[in-house]
Amino acid sequence: MPAKNPAMQFTRAVRTAMPLCCGLFGEGGSGKTYSSLLLARGLVGPEGKIALIDTEYEKSRLFAKLTPFDLIALEAPYKPEIFTEAIHGAVEQGYDIVIVDSLSAEWSGEGGVLDRADDQKYGGGKDMQGLSKWKIPKAEHKDLLHALQAHPIHVICTLRAREINRQVKDPKTGKDIVVREGLGPETEKYTHHIFDFYGLLDDQHRFIMRKDRTCQFPKTPFVITEKTGKMLRDFFDSGEEVKGRGKGGKVFEDKSIAAVLTELGLDKSQHDAVIRKNLGGLDPDSDEAIDKVMRMASSKLDERDAKKDGEK
Repeated sequence: MPAKNPAMQFTRAVRTAMPLCCGLFGEGGSGKTYSSLLLARGLVGPEGKIALIDTEYEKSRLFAKLTPFDLIALEAPYKPEIFTEAIHGAVEQGYDIVIVDSLSAEWSGEGGVLDRADDQKYGGGKDMQGLSKWKIPKAEHKDLLHALQAHPIHVICTLRAREINRQVKDPKTGKDIVVREGLGPETEKYTHHIFDFYGLLDDQHRFIMRKDRTCQFPKTPFVITEKTGKMLRDFFDSGEEVKGRGKGGKVFEDKSIAAVLTELGLDKSQHDAVIRKNLGGLDPDSDEAIDKVMRMASSKLDERDAKKDGEK
């Protein structure tokens, strides 16, 4: 029976080919760049094109003889949108995979999310305090996470590791104490949810799995090689092909959609990420895609207007 609301119509799930979104984190010297390049080569094969976004003062050039790759060096301020633009550029230039080395710069680097939150001000120029200062920087961070997931090419993100501490009550004294919980990635605490293959590189360059959506790798530590990438490629390339996934198309050029998104207060640089988020597996050149995105945008606009009317 068809749904009254076409947007809520369920369809049979079919296994589709899709790009990998991978995260590797570790301390300095753990082999993040080295491992990501080997993983990338295995994923795209001997003739595949690898793009690398370098925020580490072009240190990736040290591995130029390991395997062929092209790089772009980003400099501060590390706003989320420059990462999104670089990823768009990799797609437009025909690369098969993009490595973001390191994604931590977008969070804790100069001009990143933490700095931008501290720089937020009210209309009168007074510094924002509390949760309000995080609204815009967190929204920009979410747009980048959507971009990392929505593109048609594989993505590998490296992240710096930091010590995770938690304050708890000492059961004997009742006083607050700090407990170390091990290493975690230097980024927003929920960022790891976007990754299909994710884990820690230890000081012996071994990969310790935290998440594996393929369910085909051991939970015991192992060293990442090109073979690891090939196994991931075989998994993520299997299934039906989705036509036009992440590619440009009419939905991105539709002026009516652009007008509604702008009215919602979104900057033009954010439009593509929002459209990709809501596109799903639809062909971006299809009328169905345009209708779906327009319904989403119009619904958000109606909700906003209704809220304003209720506040009057």
